[in-house]
Amino acid sequence: MVDYYTSTGKLPNGLDFVQDGDFDIIATPNDFIGINNYTRQRMDGMLELDDFQTSATPNPGAEYTEMNWEVYPDGLYDLINRLHFDYQAPKLYITESGCSYGDEPDADGRVRDDRRTRYYARHADAVHRAIQNGANVAGMFMWSLMDNFEWSLGYCQRFGMVHVDYETQKRTIKDSGWWYKDTIARNGLE
Repeated sequence: MVDYYTSTGKLPNGLDFVQDGDFDIIATPNDFIGINNYTRQRMDGMLELDDFQTSATPNPGAEYTEMNWEVYPDGLYDLINRLHFDYQAPKLYITESGCSYGDEPDADGRVRDDRRTRYYARHADAVHRAIQNGANVAGMFMWSLMDNFEWSLGYCQRFGMVHVDYETQKRTIKDSGWWYKDTIARNGLE
């Protein structure tokens, strides 16, 4: 990668910015590795850094979130296993995982966000399968507790397990939030 990005001008002087002792510092053992995982990107060929977000190859027939991200729990499973088997990661945390769906409260005031619940259940199952392979996963955190302001998208995407009515600030726990509560209380998947 260094050779490629040097030849294409992205690193015109290679790694000349590396200072004496930098490699010793970055070789310091980690207590844990945090993984943020939402989707995968299928790419055809080598990409320029600026083209990464716009060059994904669609997967016909796949399920997609409202962010147009493919739902692919096996990507998380594969990543955890790779970090465990290829790099002997000491301890792993899934520090973020989530999906955006715009489900609103129904006439009864309930938010039936079945797609989000299914997303979380399938990703939690992928983590569980990796643990069964020996991966040391110490925790999994969902993004996000509440619908919130997303940096580049404002309030138009809803990632939360709690619906926020932005006009009134009323909060309603979505079905996915109740699923998560039950999963934690049970300390396991159904």
